[in-house]
Amino acid sequence: MALAADDFYFPTTAVITVAAGSGTPASRTLAVGKNVKAIWKCKEAKAYGMGSNLIQTKARYEFEVDVSVGFIKFAPKVVEWFPFWITDPVGGTGAVTDTNTVMLFTLTAQINPLTSSGTKWLRSVTGISFPEFPMEVPNTTDWIPVNLKGTGITLVDTSPA
Repeated sequence: MALAADDFYFPTTAVITVAAGSGTPASRTLAVGKNVKAIWKCKEAKAYGMGSNLIQTKARYEFEVDVSVGFIKFAPKVVEWFPFWITDPVGGTGAVTDTNTVMLFTLTAQINPLTSSGTKWLRSVTGISFPEFPMEVPNTTDWIPVNLKGTGITLVDTSPA
C-alpha cells in the first residue's frame, strides 16, 4: 500500500492477539501495547566466484522477527480465560502440563494518517512466542510496565487495499 507523501503517520494501536488452538477460546484480542518494536533479521551467506575477489551473490537464511513490548493494557474479559490457557495451551485447564506446545501470539500495529481519512497501514508479526508473560490480574484501566521480548515467525502486510 502506498502512503501519501505529504501526510504524517502516527501509531494508534498495537494489538496483541492469541492464536486459536484445541481446548482454547477462538483467537481474540488479549491486550494493547505501547513502546512496541518489531525488528526483522536474518543471516546472510555470501558466495565468491572463481577468479574474482568480489562477492558474486548473496542469500538470506534464518529469518525471524524480534518483538518487544514496553507496556500492555489487558482486554477486560481476559482474566476469565487467559491465566488458564497460558500454562496449558493445548488443554486450557490452567495446570502446568508436560508438553512442548508453545502458545503463539500475533501483534498488529495500526498506523493512521493525521490529515487524510480512511487510510490505514497495518503490519502484523505472527507466530510470536514469549518465554515469559505477566500473570497479573490488573485493573483494566492500568498500563502495566512489562519487558516482553519474543521472537516471531513472519512479518505480514495486512493493510486494506
